[in-house]
Amino acid sequence: ESLGENAVVSRKSKKSEEKNQLSIFDFKTSEPAPVKRLPAKALFLSYSQIETYKTCPLRYKYQHVLKLPTSANASASFGTSVHAALQHFYEEFMHDKKLGLPRLLELYESNWIPLGYKSLAHENRQRQEGRVMLSNYFKSFHDPKTPVIDMEKMFKLRITPNIFMAGKIDRVDQKGENGIEIIDYKTGKRPTDKELEKNIQLSVYLLAATEKGTYNKQISEVTLTFYYLADNSRISVARTQEDLIKVKEDIIKTA
Repeated sequence: ESLGENAVVSRKSKKSEEKNQLSIFDFKTSEPAPVKRLPAKALFLSYSQIETYKTCPLRYKYQHVLKLPTSANASASFGTSVHAALQHFYEEFMHDKKLGLPRLLELYESNWIPLGYKSLAHENRQRQEGRVMLSNYFKSFHDPKTPVIDMEKMFKLRITPNIFMAGKIDRVDQKGENGIEIIDYKTGKRPTDKELEKNIQLSVYLLAATEKGTYNKQISEVTLTFYYLADNSRISVARTQEDLIKVKEDIIKTA
């Protein structure tokens, strides 16, 4: 459409002529070439990739194989803004325990992403909602004595010789003498208890926490916690060795 019909017809004609000409590489040898058996390609997956594929394999193809660009999304922009504010706040908090709510809200404003909103009014409503979320969270759950040990902790797991899981944990706190608490922030709707049971995200985090390369903890030493900021709630869930076996099987099947 950009070049015009004449240019397209000319191009097709040229390609046709090229196909009819015999290249030196088209001559066949008397013996077939040996078949090379290549090793299986390593597959690196994240929790979000697995969830995308389970939701819709075609969407996975568009997003992660073809890598088609998508327009900005308001909920994604909002979630990233809130996460960034909490991340930078606790990174500073690890060095200065006196930080208060004003600093958290200041970081929220400086990390605000104004993309994907339907209108300026829509953006302003969401922006104010974020301020309320963070204020409620700070008043209900922030403790000046919180022993934060890691923020945005990166990890990589070997599930099989050629399947790997990679990701990052929002926050990790020290819990007791040997324990840790893995924390994940959510700005979306709180799921049902049944949906939480099926959620593999925290199971993947638990797998990472038990690895020697990360924290090398026993399952009993790890607490898994979701903060649902929209309704200002905190949920800790338990996982067993059997749960970890099942989640590994699920990852392999999906891969």
